[in-house]
Amino acid sequence: MLPEASESVIDDLEPVLDRFILREVDNGNGDLFPGVKETLSALSEQGYQLYVASNGNAEYVPGALEREGLTSLFEGIYSVQQYQSGNKVELVRTILEKAGKDAIMIGDRSSDIEAGTENHLPTIGCRFGNGSDEELEAADTKVDSFEELLHVLTEK
Repeated sequence: MLPEASESVIDDLEPVLDRFILREVDNGNGDLFPGVKETLSALSEQGYQLYVASNGNAEYVPGALEREGLTSLFEGIYSVQQYQSGNKVELVRTILEKAGKDAIMIGDRSSDIEAGTENHLPTIGCRFGNGSDEELEAADTKVDSFEELLHVLTEK
């Protein structure tokens, strides 16, 4: 929206945009990808410990999960901003130090795949998110829907 804006202006606007998005969710606008609740619930029931590693604002991600009734499915919700880590690679390293090294990185952006790869984790690229096919090129496995994650993970 603001291609000429400086990084500091964008940083200042991000929390405003996040609050707007959360308000819209509160007003019944916006939807999760199909199968999110069912898939996350099934993975949790099967003993998977779920964590969020986000580049998003420290208020937005927990707020969105709370509004959708998903918070209880996660062992931890981490953001680069909250932990003041330089990037997602460092954030995932922080999570692994607390949660253990037996993990799989799942995401829709190149930063997700890079964070998994740099931390020696298998990676799953989600083609249905915000990233492009080029961003997910290095992923070990790719899925086209959220529900497909359940099948891929239970096959491993």
